[in-house]
Amino acid sequence: MENIKINHIGLLNFNEDHAKKFYGELLGLNEQYSFELKEEETQKIFGIRQKLKVLGFGRDHVKLEIFIASQKIDFAPLANHLCLELPNREAFLSRCKQEGVFIVELPRKNKVAVFVRDFAGNVLEIKEIIQ
Repeated sequence: MENIKINHIGLLNFNEDHAKKFYGELLGLNEQYSFELKEEETQKIFGIRQKLKVLGFGRDHVKLEIFIASQKIDFAPLANHLCLELPNREAFLSRCKQEGVFIVELPRKNKVAVFVRDFAGNVLEIKEIIQ
């Protein structure tokens, strides 16, 4: 079997400024590109009847595509989430608290599991890089 590598992960958001604040300012990813998907394209791919602006963020080995919808899209809550390892989890969480980001800390054996929600409600688990 050949090696498999994730190229990027796509997440839905509803406000471009909020997406740039969370993924650019708080998470420290660089905005690398943007483009627009036409309504016909999003219908074929996702079953969504509206055009979507796509913002590409990345740094090191992480690449995210944030899809900005102009209208709210109802979807059922899922257990889907993205888990990121950061070099300084506490500094990131401190910035999140300052911006009112929703944070959940769950005590585990000898550690704390931490989850945050971006401004659109996407769940990210945040771990500290252990060297």
